[in-house]
Amino acid sequence: MASSLEEASAADIASPASHERLENYGDNLDHYISSNFTYIPIPADKKYYDRNEGCLKTIDSDQYINGEDSVIDVLEKLTCHPFLLIDNYPTSLFSIDPTGATGSFTEISHSGIGSSNFEPTDLDSFDDSSTWLTAQELEDQFPDRAEEELEKSAYSIITLFDMNKRRTKEKLYPAIAELADILSEKIEREHEEEKSLYPQLRASTIGNWQKDKERGLDVHIAEYMTLTDMIQVITSSDSEFVAECGFSSKNQCQKQLGSVNELRNKIMHANRTLVHNSEDIDSVLNRIQRASTILNNIS
Repeated sequence: MASSLEEASAADIASPASHERLENYGDNLDHYISSNFTYIPIPADKKYYDRNEGCLKTIDSDQYINGEDSVIDVLEKLTCHPFLLIDNYPTSLFSIDPTGATGSFTEISHSGIGSSNFEPTDLDSFDDSSTWLTAQELEDQFPDRAEEELEKSAYSIITLFDMNKRRTKEKLYPAIAELADILSEKIEREHEEEKSLYPQLRASTIGNWQKDKERGLDVHIAEYMTLTDMIQVITSSDSEFVAECGFSSKNQCQKQLGSVNELRNKIMHANRTLVHNSEDIDSVLNRIQRASTILNNIS
């Protein structure tokens, strides 16, 4: 279960971040309000504007994350912070020679923004007389060139809004699908005769399986089961099979797999909001953990 989610990173679910400077963020407030922005990052000054409360607040150092951090790390931090930021160019500086039709563009790496230990590689074209810009400064001063040259925006942001986007749900779904696939295989091995399962299955599940059988598709009915079907099958089985499926009791199966199924339904249906607040994030984390625990307990 953990491996499925570790493949999804913070960068996969983040959005390009608009950012401002402390001295002029107020000039663009109307734009952000009309665009329904809640938070306006001012990273150069370690601040952000909270539109709902109408005031400046400090960006906590813990709000900065690595683009390679896992989705689980993102969820855990969003329970404590209103948004997270990814600095996409933490060790890069840029220079533009404005002469000529387009101007030359150079990027070099260094040991940290503002560092006195500036160490370009042999491949870098480093000129002490050049003006070197951070990615944010590049976007501020040469927005067209920044859009043309940079693969990503200077910063990316993750808010509750991003957690409800389709791309986030697509990253969470494999964790649920992995559990469903393994339970399906367990049920198939335990019940080779499909008709013995009819009393526990919904009519739609049986109907879909029968239609495909008539078309010549020879697969076990367990592959058509939803988690709701699986709950009914497992809780109708003997205690030994319940334990093999990762549960200490039928009641635990009903509660834990039912909770995972609720998460699955929110992920699968585009019109269902996954999270409204930090409490909802806690609920998502708990349900993912339940799914992971069930998977680890399957024998």
